[in-house]
Amino acid sequence: MARYRLQVSEETRRIVEERDKGCVVCGFSAYLELHHIDPYQPQDRVNDPSNLCMLCRDCHECMTYLQRRHPSIYYRVVVPYLRRRIGVEAA
Repeated sequence: MARYRLQVSEETRRIVEERDKGCVVCGFSAYLELHHIDPYQPQDRVNDPSNLCMLCRDCHECMTYLQRRHPSIYYRVVVPYLRRRIGVEAA
C-alpha cells in the first residue's frame, strides 16, 4: 500500500482541536497530530471531523502501527473506542 498524506483543511483541524482538547487516548496536550480513524472512508467523508481525532505523537504512532500491522484488532477494538471518545457513533 502506498503511503500518502490526506490533506485536512485548517478549519476542519481547528474544529477537531477544539472538540478533543488534547490526545483522546492519554489526554496529553502537546505534540498533537491529526489521526484519520478510518482512512478508507469514501472520499467525501475521509476528512470529516467525525472521522478525525487528535492524538499525541506517541499514541498516533501506536494507532498507526495497529492500523497497518494488526488491522483486525484496530477495526474491531480501536475504531469503536476512538469513536466513543470523540462522541461519535460507529459509522
